[in-house]
Amino acid sequence: MTFTQAREKLGNRTSRKVANNTYLVDLGGYIGLRLHGTIIVSYHPDQTKVFTGGWRTVTTKARINEMTKEQTELMEKTLSELRESEAALVSDLINPRRLTSRLAELRAVIADISAVVEKEGGAL
Repeated sequence: MTFTQAREKLGNRTSRKVANNTYLVDLGGYIGLRLHGTIIVSYHPDQTKVFTGGWRTVTTKARINEMTKEQTELMEKTLSELRESEAALVSDLINPRRLTSRLAELRAVIADISAVVEKEGGAL
């Protein structure tokens, strides 16, 4: 879930139940996912933050995983693409003629990753 999706789910309400003992709550500039009394995910316009509040429980982990699934999938896809590019680059080091074109492709992948990281509020 993203900030926009959380905002849409809340609508005009200040809170909405999304699971047992779990609520989306409008906290002014951001939206929190509250499990019992702890904000475990905070959705900001430019980033998503995760915090267990010290509660290392199956339920806390399940709620965090459910509510940050899109971000996790994006990170896994990006890492997978980077690994594939690295493997191809190592292979191309053996064939210098292809190295120039592969470097251009790798630069494009790195630029894409940088854009995703910046969009999510991080830095490379």
